[in-house]
Amino acid sequence: MKRATTDDNNTLTSTKLISLEGYIVHINGITKNSTNDNYHYSFIVSLEDQSTVRVVKYLSKAPFCLLHNQLRESVRNGRAALITSLRQQNNQYTCTLSTKVIDKDLHFRPDCNRVKNIHVLKNEINDRLCTVQAKICSLSDEIPVVFEENQFKRVQKMKKNVVIGDNTGALQMAMWESHFNQILLGNSYHIRLLKVRIYNDQISLVTTTDTSFIKIDDLADVIVEVDSSINRYNTQKGKIMAIEKNGNHFTF
Repeated sequence: MKRATTDDNNTLTSTKLISLEGYIVHINGITKNSTNDNYHYSFIVSLEDQSTVRVVKYLSKAPFCLLHNQLRESVRNGRAALITSLRQQNNQYTCTLSTKVIDKDLHFRPDCNRVKNIHVLKNEINDRLCTVQAKICSLSDEIPVVFEENQFKRVQKMKKNVVIGDNTGALQMAMWESHFNQILLGNSYHIRLLKVRIYNDQISLVTTTDTSFIKIDDLADVIVEVDSSINRYNTQKGKIMAIEKNGNHFTF
């Protein structure tokens, strides 16, 4: 992951801007704001440490943006990019009038859009995005969920609890109402950009506004019984500095 900082006057000021290096893995369409007649869109950047960030671009009343076209082209060609002149505040990123997308050669590839089986997913980190190919094994009825947007407003949304499985395991997936009409029980799908949730050493998946479902050929030998326990092993990168013999074993 690389974040470079700049500012309008090349000095440390409150208006400093940053650049991100990574892959644009998803871009939303231009949509109208809910509070006024202006427009906006957002896109997701996968960074070197495989974390992802969302960047928002706010527009005027004209639903057109040259940068949007350039970002879409970057998604299509799969090239890495340098996204310049971004404003960061409270871990939120927004484009400025100076933001540009420049092709970049990087030594890594994004992990979030690479298909993983469910067993491998159990090594993932909380809040990571992931992609799977799985069968819809069960669907619950609609469940109302109430969110507090602020102390004066509550919003009710509907969700379904879904069990998805492949030949390595099965997990529960929370699916929100915007995706209800995109799947059918018993069908298999390429499911892109799900979010990993880990709580009390239990893993589950949840759809996001960016999640997509593409129907694929039926998967065989699918496991339908959910096992939400996470895998404890992981891979560490480093340099071996010394090796010592301890009885019949070696330590390093």
